[in-house]
Amino acid sequence: MERLLVRPADGDLLPEKVISLCPSDTIENVADKTAPSSANFGLLVAMNAQNVTDESILKGAKKLLSKGLACLCAWGPDCKRVHNLFDIAAQEINDKLSGDDVIMTTWQPDESIEEALWLFIHCEFVTEKFTKTCKDWIIAPIANSEWEQLIRSKTAHIAKSITEND
Repeated sequence: MERLLVRPADGDLLPEKVISLCPSDTIENVADKTAPSSANFGLLVAMNAQNVTDESILKGAKKLLSKGLACLCAWGPDCKRVHNLFDIAAQEINDKLSGDDVIMTTWQPDESIEEALWLFIHCEFVTEKFTKTCKDWIIAPIANSEWEQLIRSKTAHIAKSITEND
């Protein structure tokens, strides 16, 4: 994992986010490559899932959930299916949580990668149970080196805008 930026806390409303990049060749291998420093983490998966099997996505989702995944944002072709499969994988965990606490999942089918990154860094959140234990926010481009470079570039731009606004 490569640390890209730290988005400072914004009062009590938005806790600090440590943003890292974790490219992977498959969704199944993301969990093996992540090394979160906090008990829970958020994840932006950028992948073209059109030729990826449900079984592969579910296997990756279960591995990530077992490592502490608390929030998923899916982006790229067929991201709604990725989102839905992560929801299925998280059902057992969600059933054990109380109140409004759940593993948060979203998908960004109409946004550009730049917009999805901005939303992930600035707007994605976890439910109350995970607020204090979710410091790491990981961006995982899957099998796409062009997206990886674009994410690096756009995240650097977002980091610069954060610094200028402080």
